[in-house]
Amino acid sequence: MDLKASLEASLNDSMQVISWTPIPPTDETFVDEMNLTPFISFTLFAQKYLAASKKQGHLQEQPEVLMSLTMVDEQKDAQAFRMTIQNEMEKLSNSEVVQEPIAVTTMSTNNERRMEALEKGVSPAKYMLFLSASRHQVPFTLQEFKALSFKEIKKQLANSKETAWPWSVANTPEKNLIIEATP
Repeated sequence: MDLKASLEASLNDSMQVISWTPIPPTDETFVDEMNLTPFISFTLFAQKYLAASKKQGHLQEQPEVLMSLTMVDEQKDAQAFRMTIQNEMEKLSNSEVVQEPIAVTTMSTNNERRMEALEKGVSPAKYMLFLSASRHQVPFTLQEFKALSFKEIKKQLANSKETAWPWSVANTPEKNLIIEATP
């Protein structure tokens, strides 16, 4: 999950978060504030993430969350899992935690790209955006992508004259979206 803070969560078949890791430059105090315990539901995890984000002032003016989904068990139905996550985020986007709609963009990637991203200290979703931007000769470094929120990245890319960026990234979605990113 990326808003301003980036966290990676591992889920089991019951949609429980079994582990989580902050991705730099996310501050450890952000994670401490969430007061997480193993085997909490994904919904509760997302609520705590959004509540901590709100407390730090990151849910102002049409907040946007970027998520990357990586299926490590390829035997599972990836599309069904993505839709479950998407539906949960859609419910949360209008919850009392947020108190205003949020846009959630979900990207899919593979475990190889996920590992590359984590080795470089960036979330898999931001890494996929960076790779895509690089292919379009957008003049950003990976370090710049790391420091920006998804909303800031979208704004920068939408204002870039060097590339025609996909609608789902260049414009605020009216509805939550799933982007099929090319690994």
